Amino acid sequence: MKLMKIVAIVSVMTAALAGCGTESGGYDHKGQKHDDHGVSSTGTETSKAMPRVVVATESGVSIFDENLKKVTDFELTSRPSLTVAHDGRHVVANRRHDNESSIIDAGAWKQEHGDHFHFYTGQPALLKEVVKGNKPVHVVPNPQAGATGIFADDDGAASLVTTENLETGQLDDLTRVKANLPHHGVVVPMPEGHYLVSATAQEGTALPDTIELRHGETEVEKTFTCMSMHGEVARGTNAAFGCDDSVLVIKNGKGVNIPTPDLGEDRVGTFVANADFSTLVGKGGDKLVFVGDNTTKTVGVDEGVNISNLAITPDGHVITLGTNGKLYVFDKVGTLEHTMQVTGEWVKPSGHGGIAPGVAAGNYDEANTVWVSDPLAGKVHMIDLSTMTETATAEVAGQPTSLAVTNVS
Repeated sequence: MKLMKIVAIVSVMTAALAGCGTESGGYDHKGQKHDDHGVSSTGTETSKAMPRVVVATESGVSIFDENLKKVTDFELTSRPSLTVAHDGRHVVANRRHDNESSIIDAGAWKQEHGDHFHFYTGQPALLKEVVKGNKPVHVVPNPQAGATGIFADDDGAASLVTTENLETGQLDDLTRVKANLPHHGVVVPMPEGHYLVSATAQEGTALPDTIELRHGETEVEKTFTCMSMHGEVARGTNAAFGCDDSVLVIKNGKGVNIPTPDLGEDRVGTFVANADFSTLVGKGGDKLVFVGDNTTKTVGVDEGVNISNLAITPDGHVITLGTNGKLYVFDKVGTLEHTMQVTGEWVKPSGHGGIAPGVAAGNYDEANTVWVSDPLAGKVHMIDLSTMTETATAEVAGQPTSLAVTNVS
């Protein structure tokens, strides 16, 4: 098995922006100098990709380097939920109670140059403009579509943040894709001008029952049934949604509902998937659901233990943190490979946005790495999974929760 590392933090963000540089501090492409509006075109060239770890706190975010040394802090009006944007460099700091989402340039990126990449680090920046929306909750990036969708429940519409928006910092005139009614829903950007849009027969807090495949913002090409839909993930032309008794998997415009009989009264509500969609795993209650072509495999952790969010490495290892403070590492078919005590015991909150640890994973320096946050101890831990030992720890004020790690695979 490849060398694996883990870092403990409440939330993780993974970002890497493809670009190209000709010398340290300079680009030969369309980037411009950073003025807190768009991406920076200046930076220090490094020999390899250096991750940035973005951590949500009660007052905003703290950003750390590859050794968990503090880089900077940004103040926000409330605790955000973090998601790495589709470009792998920026992070969406979603604040549903403030009806807006901020965009953070984490300050580490890569640029394609022929058959190889150049890597850079620079100063992180908080974009001056924000994405407005009434009660934004679900944020869905799709790298191959070149966009990230931010769905505002009370508007029944999503704002689409594109690569061009991130490069220019212009967020005041975004494309908006509307659902049929306001509800707790989602818009998933897909390649070639397609979208997957939730639809409902009942306005309000009820979960949607249909996914529409649209060409453009309004033309519905197909519909798929997904009762009480919640949870989604997209990679290229592939996407998955959690339904009340199944997982809806859509590949190249064709959908199939795969039953989840082993969950009992629970249902899949969140997902992770690697880049080629070869490993797709959902979380249902205190179980992990490994999704195959037409079947699902449900696995649990220790008896009576609930779990945090899921994280996935590029080669398909899946990681979660139990309420007993133990880290669980599964292979891509659901076999438990390792466990390790990382944090103390914690209580799982209900709903979106509670105080809980988070995990994130990526490939750094040719090694699978996981980050886990510990809000009760106020720490972020970094752990090498090949030896199951902690390699770095950072003190984080303000109860660190959600994580996003950029500039990793």
